[in-house]
Amino acid sequence: MRFSFFKKREKPFLVLDIGTEAIKVLFLEKKNKELIVLNYNLCYLEKYGISNSDDLETEFIKRGVVSSLETIKEKERDLKNSPVLLSLPPNILKAKIVSQFYKRDNDLRISKKEEKFIVKQVLNKTKKQVSAQFAKESGILPDDIQWINFNIVEFKVNGYPVSGLYGCQEKDLEISTLVIFLPRYYFKKIQRIFEDLNLKISKIVHLGEIFQNSFSRKIKNGTFIDLGGKYIQGFSIKNNNLNQISDFEIGGEDFTQRLSETLGIDHDSARLLKEKYGSNLLTPEVKIRIREIFSPEKKIIQQYLEIMFKKIKPSSRLYIFGGGSLMPEIKESIKYSKIVRPKDLKYIKDPTKNLKSPQYTPSLLIARYVKEIL
Repeated sequence: MRFSFFKKREKPFLVLDIGTEAIKVLFLEKKNKELIVLNYNLCYLEKYGISNSDDLETEFIKRGVVSSLETIKEKERDLKNSPVLLSLPPNILKAKIVSQFYKRDNDLRISKKEEKFIVKQVLNKTKKQVSAQFAKESGILPDDIQWINFNIVEFKVNGYPVSGLYGCQEKDLEISTLVIFLPRYYFKKIQRIFEDLNLKISKIVHLGEIFQNSFSRKIKNGTFIDLGGKYIQGFSIKNNNLNQISDFEIGGEDFTQRLSETLGIDHDSARLLKEKYGSNLLTPEVKIRIREIFSPEKKIIQQYLEIMFKKIKPSSRLYIFGGGSLMPEIKESIKYSKIVRPKDLKYIKDPTKNLKSPQYTPSLLIARYVKEIL
């Protein structure tokens, strides 16, 4: 999908990166080859409470979005005409890579028409497979799934990668597809939130889509791990294609909760203490005590990462980002990794000088995706 809203004139746009722990908002504009950060805000969802109820969860998201945009609106013009790129938490927005085999009944060269027919047949089969699996896992029926995007990841003929099927004569084909989807219930709730705010969602983005359509063209083999508040997501690129996605419900929030319970302090104070610990701003004595407190979480994280690595088979080039990447326990569990900070991203200019934490890296990757596909 092309961002047609940039074609007529280059205008500022919003990135709303809604996570499980916080909402990050970026207000940017494109100038020549650079993306300029005009304003930003971060709002932690903890201030609105914790809930397992779908209705309350979307209500907390709405309050967080409203609060996040308030700071932007104070300094910028009316935002209602600004395009919005939206990212949702992994427990809502799902991504799967599915491979399907297709057997042709002749060995004539594939025409454009046949290629289109084969892709359509494979995507329909993929949709049925994903919806059946998701229904089994969640109880959500296929008709209640909102499909966001289908990206062809790779074509193969007789087991060998090809750029496309047109002109091929082989009978044995394989097509891998990146599927992005979410429950329709959530989709309608999120839509309503933005309609009430007079904002139009231009595109819903998943990090997997960014790694496939952007990074895979430049990196032959690499593994990227997003260490968020409540989820860890892993993305593996092999031979210039995104070939594995994996996630687990564990993250930096578990460390915050452990501090809060052990020290008897409120959640906000525990999070701030954890951030100081991750930034190496505490005395040696306090760091030793916190390391002791975090020992159980470190073991759990290591176990989950071992399971993830068995699935995605990480390459020697391993990159980590997200707020959790600063935790010593996590860095020690992912050896030989490089933290990707905002300053490491090309074509991003931040006059505010405040976007230094790798917590903002996913949001900036989403923003940079706009530039990549223009």
